[in-house]
Amino acid sequence: MNIVKEMTTNWDQMAKEDPLWLICTDPDKKNNKWDIDEFFMTGKREISVIAKYLKEIKSEPDYSGHALDFGCGVGRLSQALAEKFNLVTGIDISREMINRANTFNKYPDKCRYLLNDAVNLAVFNDNTFDFIYSSIVLQHVPRGLISGYLTEFGRVIKPGGIILIQLPDRFKTASLMIRIQERLQLRIRLKKFIRFVTGETGLNYIEVNRFPEQSIRKIFCEPLFEIKDVKLTNSLEPDFNGNLRYLDTEPVIGFVSKQYCIIKN
Repeated sequence: MNIVKEMTTNWDQMAKEDPLWLICTDPDKKNNKWDIDEFFMTGKREISVIAKYLKEIKSEPDYSGHALDFGCGVGRLSQALAEKFNLVTGIDISREMINRANTFNKYPDKCRYLLNDAVNLAVFNDNTFDFIYSSIVLQHVPRGLISGYLTEFGRVIKPGGIILIQLPDRFKTASLMIRIQERLQLRIRLKKFIRFVTGETGLNYIEVNRFPEQSIRKIFCEPLFEIKDVKLTNSLEPDFNGNLRYLDTEPVIGFVSKQYCIIKN
Protein backbone atom coordinates (compact mmCIF):
# COMPACT_ATOMS: atom_id res chain seq x y z
CA MET A 1 0.00 0.00 0.00
CA ASN A 2 1.49 3.35 -1.01
CA ILE A 3 1.74 6.12 1.55
CA VAL A 4 -1.13 8.24 0.20
CA LYS A 5 -3.40 5.20 -0.08
CA GLU A 6 -2.58 4.36 3.53
CA MET A 7 -3.37 7.92 4.60
CA THR A 8 -6.65 7.83 2.69
CA THR A 9 -7.72 4.55 4.27
CA ASN A 10 -6.82 5.68 7.78
CA TRP A 11 -8.56 9.06 7.58
CA ASP A 12 -11.62 7.44 6.00
CA GLN A 13 -11.85 5.05 8.94
CA MET A 14 -11.58 7.85 11.47
CA ALA A 15 -14.00 10.13 9.60
CA LYS A 16 -16.73 7.49 9.75
CA GLU A 17 -16.65 7.50 13.54
CA ASP A 18 -16.50 11.13 14.69
CA PRO A 19 -15.55 13.48 11.82
CA LEU A 20 -16.16 16.85 13.50
CA TRP A 21 -14.21 15.96 16.63
CA LEU A 22 -11.43 14.62 14.43
CA ILE A 23 -11.01 18.18 13.11
CA CYS A 24 -11.63 20.16 16.32
CA THR A 25 -10.74 17.93 19.24
CA ASP A 26 -12.58 19.64 22.08
CA PRO A 27 -12.66 16.97 24.83
CA ASP A 28 -16.26 17.94 25.65
CA LYS A 29 -17.33 17.19 22.06
CA LYS A 30 -16.26 13.55 21.85
CA ASN A 31 -18.72 10.95 20.59
CA ASN A 32 -20.36 13.21 18.00
CA LYS A 33 -21.33 15.93 20.49
CA TRP A 34 -20.41 18.86 18.26
CA ASP A 35 -23.37 21.04 17.39
CA ILE A 36 -23.16 21.55 13.61
CA ASP A 37 -23.74 25.30 13.70
CA GLU A 38 -21.26 25.76 16.55
CA PHE A 39 -18.68 23.71 14.68
CA PHE A 40 -18.96 25.72 11.49
CA MET A 41 -18.89 28.94 13.49
CA THR A 42 -15.28 28.08 14.43
CA GLY A 43 -14.50 28.25 10.73
CA LYS A 44 -16.16 31.63 10.37
CA ARG A 45 -14.15 32.96 13.31
CA GLU A 46 -10.89 31.64 11.87
CA ILE A 47 -11.49 33.11 8.42
CA SER A 48 -12.44 36.40 10.08
CA VAL A 49 -9.12 36.39 11.96
CA ILE A 50 -7.05 35.78 8.82
CA ALA A 51 -9.05 38.33 6.79
CA LYS A 52 -8.32 40.99 9.43
CA TYR A 53 -4.68 39.95 9.51
CA LEU A 54 -4.30 40.15 5.71
CA LYS A 55 -5.90 43.58 5.68
CA GLU A 56 -3.52 44.78 8.39
CA ILE A 57 -0.45 43.70 6.40
CA LYS A 58 -1.96 45.15 3.20
CA SER A 59 -2.08 41.78 1.44
CA GLU A 60 -5.76 41.17 0.85
CA PRO A 61 -6.55 38.51 -1.76
CA ASP A 62 -8.82 39.04 -4.76
CA TYR A 63 -12.15 38.09 -3.21
CA SER A 64 -13.74 38.08 -6.67
CA GLY A 65 -11.47 35.14 -7.52
CA HIS A 66 -10.94 31.47 -6.68
CA ALA A 67 -9.82 30.12 -3.28
CA LEU A 68 -8.44 26.67 -2.42
CA ASP A 69 -9.02 25.00 0.95
CA PHE A 70 -6.31 22.31 1.14
CA GLY A 71 -7.28 19.47 3.48
CA CYS A 72 -10.85 20.72 3.69
CA GLY A 73 -12.29 17.93 5.84
CA VAL A 74 -16.05 18.44 6.10
CA GLY A 75 -15.77 22.05 4.89
CA ARG A 76 -15.30 23.95 8.16
CA LEU A 77 -13.17 26.62 6.48
CA SER A 78 -14.32 26.42 2.85
CA GLN A 79 -17.90 27.22 3.86
CA ALA A 80 -16.62 30.39 5.53
CA LEU A 81 -14.40 31.18 2.53
CA ALA A 82 -17.47 30.85 0.28
CA GLU A 83 -18.99 33.83 2.08
CA LYS A 84 -16.07 35.95 0.85
CA PHE A 85 -14.89 34.49 -2.47
CA ASN A 86 -16.75 34.05 -5.76
CA LEU A 87 -15.48 30.48 -6.10
CA VAL A 88 -14.05 28.01 -3.57
CA THR A 89 -12.64 24.52 -4.05
CA GLY A 90 -12.01 22.21 -1.11
CA ILE A 91 -9.85 19.11 -1.54
CA ASP A 92 -9.13 16.23 0.80
CA ILE A 93 -7.60 12.75 0.61
CA SER A 94 -10.59 11.22 2.43
CA ARG A 95 -13.62 10.31 0.36
CA GLU A 96 -15.64 10.10 3.58
CA MET A 97 -14.74 13.70 4.42
CA ILE A 98 -15.61 14.87 0.91
CA ASN A 99 -18.98 13.11 1.05
CA ARG A 100 -19.78 14.81 4.34
CA ALA A 101 -18.57 18.17 3.05
CA ASN A 102 -21.01 17.89 0.16
CA THR A 103 -23.78 17.12 2.65
CA PHE A 104 -22.97 20.28 4.65
CA ASN A 105 -22.43 22.50 1.59
CA LYS A 106 -24.69 25.56 1.79
CA TYR A 107 -23.13 27.18 -1.30
CA PRO A 108 -23.21 24.53 -4.06
CA ASP A 109 -23.33 27.24 -6.72
CA LYS A 110 -19.86 28.49 -5.79
CA CYS A 111 -18.25 25.91 -3.49
CA ARG A 112 -17.21 22.47 -4.72
CA TYR A 113 -15.41 19.55 -3.10
CA LEU A 114 -12.96 17.21 -4.81
CA LEU A 115 -11.21 14.04 -3.72
CA ASN A 116 -7.46 14.35 -4.28
CA ASP A 117 -5.63 11.17 -3.31
CA ALA A 118 -2.45 12.02 -5.21
CA VAL A 119 0.97 13.25 -4.11
CA ASN A 120 0.47 16.37 -6.22
CA LEU A 121 -2.24 18.77 -7.40
CA ALA A 122 -2.21 17.59 -11.01
CA VAL A 123 -6.00 17.93 -11.09
CA PHE A 124 -5.45 21.72 -11.31
CA ASN A 125 -3.80 23.77 -14.05
CA ASP A 126 -1.01 26.27 -13.44
CA ASN A 127 -2.13 29.66 -12.09
CA THR A 128 -5.61 28.51 -11.05
CA PHE A 129 -6.11 30.08 -7.62
CA ASP A 130 -6.09 33.59 -6.19
CA PHE A 131 -5.82 32.35 -2.60
CA ILE A 132 -4.70 29.10 -0.96
CA TYR A 133 -5.33 28.40 2.71
CA SER A 134 -4.32 25.37 4.75
CA SER A 135 -4.87 25.20 8.51
CA ILE A 136 -3.94 22.33 10.90
CA VAL A 137 -3.44 19.97 7.94
CA LEU A 138 0.12 19.89 6.62
CA GLN A 139 1.62 18.80 9.96
CA HIS A 140 -0.23 15.50 9.56
CA VAL A 141 1.27 14.88 6.11
CA PRO A 142 4.43 12.71 6.03
CA ARG A 143 7.38 15.06 5.88
CA GLY A 144 8.56 13.62 2.56
CA LEU A 145 5.32 14.81 0.94
CA ILE A 146 5.10 18.29 2.47
CA SER A 147 7.70 19.76 0.10
CA GLY A 148 5.85 18.37 -2.90
CA TYR A 149 2.51 19.84 -1.88
CA LEU A 150 4.08 23.22 -1.11
CA THR A 151 5.78 23.25 -4.50
CA GLU A 152 2.41 22.49 -6.07
CA PHE A 153 0.88 25.43 -4.17
CA GLY A 154 3.43 27.62 -5.89
CA ARG A 155 2.49 26.20 -9.28
CA VAL A 156 -1.29 26.54 -9.00
CA ILE A 157 -1.37 29.99 -7.37
CA LYS A 158 -1.77 32.91 -9.78
CA PRO A 159 0.78 35.74 -10.00
CA GLY A 160 -0.28 38.20 -7.33
CA GLY A 161 -2.05 35.41 -5.45
CA ILE A 162 -1.59 34.67 -1.77
CA ILE A 163 -0.69 31.42 -0.01
CA LEU A 164 -1.40 31.27 3.72
CA ILE A 165 -0.22 28.14 5.52
CA GLN A 166 0.54 27.03 9.06
CA LEU A 167 3.26 24.52 9.94
CA PRO A 168 5.21 23.51 13.06
CA ASP A 169 8.73 24.90 12.78
CA ARG A 170 10.46 22.93 15.52
CA PHE A 171 10.02 21.28 18.88
CA LYS A 172 11.26 23.60 21.62
CA THR A 173 12.52 22.22 24.90
CA ALA A 174 14.85 23.11 27.73
CA SER A 175 16.68 19.78 27.77
CA LEU A 176 17.06 16.53 25.87
CA MET A 177 15.39 14.59 28.69
CA ILE A 178 12.33 16.83 28.63
CA ARG A 179 12.18 16.53 24.86
CA ILE A 180 12.17 12.73 25.06
CA GLN A 181 9.50 12.78 27.76
CA GLU A 182 7.30 15.20 25.82
CA ARG A 183 7.55 13.16 22.63
CA LEU A 184 6.68 9.97 24.48
CA GLN A 185 3.69 11.64 26.11
CA LEU A 186 2.57 13.03 22.73
CA ARG A 187 2.77 9.60 21.14
CA ILE A 188 0.73 8.08 23.99
CA ARG A 189 -1.94 10.80 23.64
CA LEU A 190 -2.13 10.30 19.89
CA LYS A 191 -2.41 6.52 20.23
CA LYS A 192 -5.26 6.94 22.71
CA PHE A 193 -6.89 9.38 20.31
CA ILE A 194 -6.74 6.91 17.42
CA ARG A 195 -7.96 4.01 19.53
CA PHE A 196 -10.94 6.09 20.62
CA VAL A 197 -11.88 7.07 17.09
CA THR A 198 -11.25 3.79 15.30
CA GLY A 199 -11.99 1.20 17.95
CA GLU A 200 -8.39 -0.09 17.72
CA THR A 201 -8.78 -1.00 14.05
CA GLY A 202 -6.96 1.91 12.40
CA LEU A 203 -3.67 3.72 12.72
CA ASN A 204 -1.24 3.20 15.57
CA TYR A 205 -0.44 6.91 15.52
CA ILE A 206 -1.00 10.20 13.69
CA GLU A 207 2.12 11.99 12.63
CA VAL A 208 2.76 15.54 13.77
CA ASN A 209 5.60 16.68 11.56
CA ARG A 210 7.66 19.85 11.72
CA PHE A 211 8.85 21.76 8.68
CA PRO A 212 11.38 24.48 9.51
CA GLU A 213 11.17 28.03 8.20
CA GLN A 214 14.46 27.56 6.37
CA SER A 215 12.85 24.83 4.23
CA ILE A 216 9.85 27.05 3.52
CA ARG A 217 12.17 29.81 2.32
CA LYS A 218 14.00 27.42 -0.01
CA ILE A 219 10.74 26.50 -1.74
CA PHE A 220 9.25 29.99 -1.88
CA CYS A 221 12.36 31.95 -2.80
CA GLU A 222 12.81 35.21 -4.64
CA PRO A 223 12.32 36.42 -7.30
CA LEU A 224 9.29 34.22 -8.01
CA PHE A 225 7.88 34.49 -4.50
CA GLU A 226 7.90 36.87 -1.57
CA ILE A 227 7.38 35.70 1.99
CA LYS A 228 5.48 38.78 3.12
CA ASP A 229 5.10 37.88 6.78
CA VAL A 230 5.62 35.13 9.36
CA LYS A 231 3.51 34.91 12.54
CA LEU A 232 3.59 32.62 15.56
CA THR A 233 0.26 30.87 16.11
CA ASN A 234 -1.51 28.76 18.71
CA SER A 235 -2.55 26.11 16.17
CA LEU A 236 -0.78 23.27 17.99
CA GLU A 237 -1.81 24.23 21.50
CA PRO A 238 -4.25 21.87 23.25
CA ASP A 239 -6.95 24.55 23.45
CA PHE A 240 -6.73 25.60 19.78
CA ASN A 241 -10.06 24.07 18.80
CA GLY A 242 -10.34 26.27 15.72
CA ASN A 243 -9.80 29.50 17.63
CA LEU A 244 -6.79 30.94 15.83
CA ARG A 245 -4.64 33.42 17.75
CA TYR A 246 -1.33 35.07 16.95
CA LEU A 247 1.37 34.92 19.62
CA ASP A 248 3.94 37.52 20.59
CA THR A 249 6.43 34.96 21.90
CA GLU A 250 7.24 31.31 21.34
CA PRO A 251 5.89 28.75 23.81
CA VAL A 252 8.25 27.78 26.61
CA ILE A 253 8.07 24.16 25.51
CA GLY A 254 6.38 22.25 22.72
CA PHE A 255 5.92 22.81 19.00
CA VAL A 256 6.55 26.27 17.58
CA SER A 257 3.81 26.80 15.00
CA LYS A 258 4.25 29.45 12.31
CA GLN A 259 1.93 30.98 9.76
CA TYR A 260 3.46 32.06 6.46
CA CYS A 261 1.98 34.66 4.12
CA ILE A 262 3.48 34.06 0.66
CA ILE A 263 2.86 36.10 -2.48
CA LYS A 264 3.64 34.96 -6.01
CA ASN A 265 5.27 37.73 -8.02
